[in-house]
Amino acid sequence: MADDFPGVFPGALDSYTTLIDNTDNIAANHPNARGSAIAKIEAKVGVTGSAVVTAHDYLLTHLPGQATNWDAGAVEIRAETFESDVATGTAPMTIASTTKVTNLNADTVDGVSSAAIIQTTGAQSIGGVKTFTSIPLFPANTIETADIQDNAITTAKILNVNVTAGKLATDSVETLKIKDANVTVAKLASTTGSDTAVVTGTAGSAGDMLEFNADGDAVASTKNSIVQQVYTQDSAYATTSVAIPNDNIAPPQITEGAEFMTRTITPTNSSNILKIDVVVYAATGGNQARTTTLFQDTTADALATGANVLNNNSICPVSFTHYMVAGTTSETTFRVRGGSDSAIPYYFNGVGGVGKYDGTLASSITVTEIKA
Repeated sequence: MADDFPGVFPGALDSYTTLIDNTDNIAANHPNARGSAIAKIEAKVGVTGSAVVTAHDYLLTHLPGQATNWDAGAVEIRAETFESDVATGTAPMTIASTTKVTNLNADTVDGVSSAAIIQTTGAQSIGGVKTFTSIPLFPANTIETADIQDNAITTAKILNVNVTAGKLATDSVETLKIKDANVTVAKLASTTGSDTAVVTGTAGSAGDMLEFNADGDAVASTKNSIVQQVYTQDSAYATTSVAIPNDNIAPPQITEGAEFMTRTITPTNSSNILKIDVVVYAATGGNQARTTTLFQDTTADALATGANVLNNNSICPVSFTHYMVAGTTSETTFRVRGGSDSAIPYYFNGVGGVGKYDGTLASSITVTEIKA
């Protein structure tokens, strides 16, 4: 049939004139035009197995297959279910956008089952070792002693800064709960605190006496503590006939009498106090004064003097104590001298030329440095 209908299909839709019975005359071109239009539609649809590449039959039977990439363009594809049959090892989808997908419900995240992901609410059992890069914070009163296994918390797992008096309940820590090995000087605070905390107080020096401050902390005493103590004890017998005058004209001199004992000390602070205790067992050959004197280094005048008067050949202790400011941090020597008030013999640790009590009669000088 010749195409005698100048239609515009398939480039556009054709228009037709509606004919009225018993009014319009039907010419041969009228049915011919309809037949021409039908022929164009059939050519567009195509016959089964059409080889015409523009026919719908050809296009539908030649849709892109699995081995061919298909770009649908900037359109939206909708379906009830999307199923991918690609094997494990190849991603079933590739997403360019980082925008969150609302209502996307997945069983695993980055290969981890949702059941293994820590939830923010609800009860959950967590296994394995979890390492926190920062200290986790737990709501108050959420962890009780009964929830913690005895071997779960060790000293090595608790930071020193995390254990403070404010975080321990009253009477919660008892002596029976603390191992001896866990209490060391290094784990005790080194600064003075209140009597509700365990502290070592202010550090002192060896030999310091301790006192307690207003907070109940033991601290180094600031006064009257013994810094050091040295002494000389001598039980040897000795004698001299060089006199020490019994008068009030001048202090005894270092050239009078004889030297029987010395004691050297090096003070640690020139402001500290030196306490010198002297005990001498002496006798004379007559009823004369038994005089014992104390000197420092080569100073001519005596620092202190002790004396008594008894019958001749009677042994009696001469003892005295002398206090003085150290005045130096260099080595200094204290000297004990003795003599009678005339040229008769002065006996040291004995009488009549011999010692007494088989060496157990001993004189001494003790020097004690006291913190000022």
